[in-house]
Amino acid sequence: MSVMTGPPMTRPQKSWPLFSVLPTMGALPTAPRTVRMHVRDTLKEWSLPELIDDGELIASELVTNVVRQAHGADGKPIYPESRLPVFQFGLFSDRAQVLITVADQFPDPPVPRAATSNDESGRGLQIVSGLSVSSDWYPTQGGKVVRAFLRAAP
Repeated sequence: MSVMTGPPMTRPQKSWPLFSVLPTMGALPTAPRTVRMHVRDTLKEWSLPELIDDGELIASELVTNVVRQAHGADGKPIYPESRLPVFQFGLFSDRAQVLITVADQFPDPPVPRAATSNDESGRGLQIVSGLSVSSDWYPTQGGKVVRAFLRAAP
């Protein structure tokens, strides 16, 4: 599998003492639900319950974007290099803030869409921007990482 070269996603720096990185997952329609459950359980364990709702929504939107990229217009999975696209999900916290990361195999940058009131989708990155303190992305060899930061209540 060639999601990224080098070791799996690691802690961003020493000031992030709490971290939970899921194993590489297939970009399947069930993935957002799995990630939401992980966010809920992890933030409870870290005593950050005030971030659960926003964290679940942000994580779900970011992973849903990967799942959409992994499927063609007909809804069928695409198989670059004859393999199911995969991603890796990570949560990091220093208790003052939480970092949500999604690393995938798609090099294209995330682009906010201009959804109309009649559109059923296209608001995910707007939601992420509205709920997070900041969000960004950076390219990696073989894909990209999308990040969103949440601030815990003082």
